[in-house]
Amino acid sequence: MNVNPALAYRVNDRLSVGGGLNAMYSRARLTQAIDFGRALGGTPQSLDGSSDFSGTDWAFGFNFGALVALTGNTRIGLQYRSGMEFHYDGEVDFSVPTAARTGLNNNGQPNAFTDGNMSADLPIPDTASVSVFHDVPNSKWAVMADLTWTRWEVFDRLVLTPEEPTTSTGVIVANWDNKFRAAVGATHQWSPNLQLRGGVAFDDSPIKTIFRGAGVPDSDRIIVAIGGGYALRDNVDIDFSYQHFFFKEGRIINRVATASRLIGTFDLDADWFALSVTVRF
Repeated sequence: MNVNPALAYRVNDRLSVGGGLNAMYSRARLTQAIDFGRALGGTPQSLDGSSDFSGTDWAFGFNFGALVALTGNTRIGLQYRSGMEFHYDGEVDFSVPTAARTGLNNNGQPNAFTDGNMSADLPIPDTASVSVFHDVPNSKWAVMADLTWTRWEVFDRLVLTPEEPTTSTGVIVANWDNKFRAAVGATHQWSPNLQLRGGVAFDDSPIKTIFRGAGVPDSDRIIVAIGGGYALRDNVDIDFSYQHFFFKEGRIINRVATASRLIGTFDLDADWFALSVTVRF
């Protein structure tokens, strides 16, 4: 959940600037299977357990931008949103089969994989974008384009740090890459109160094949969107939209901590609905 109060100021007929503060609340949950069969020197996947970590935190950041009117019909927008970082303090719960607990006891590790407190840091990347908007003269149409850069490299790994020495530190290697997202779209003023919108975006995944996992099986995608805006009053607008995400098949060749390999492909799709209300004072 992100709360983003913002202010804008019109410098002159060609330039407007704005900025705001972000207060974001997040609840994270990470579950993972544990191959006790291989870890205890037995048959892989013959004795599976699991871990379940959850935590909550607030993070804070800022955003600012500018809108430049090149002509009466063409505008360029610039925007920057700062990165943020969550620090989760929570609990980890382990599910350990009886046979695995016996094996740990026999190995002199009676307190290993016991429930306790853990913490984890999760960075949210900063983004920068440039956009162009053009009203087509003598028509009800407008066209636009957008290019956004995301600094995904800040998410190189997720480290789960235990407060109790009996629990091992968990490390999930990510090594994500910085990526660009490109989009084009158009609007049509159907009536004085109703505007229709549509567009398509091309978004590269920051995840490399060798680091793709079941937890975040993201891949390159094409996004198709439709929506509209309706003016209820002179100072009240309602905007709505629907997006469908067409994901490219995601291959996975991933070695986990116990030296097992997870090999396969992911087939993904997603739908996104949005509704907003704007009130001008």
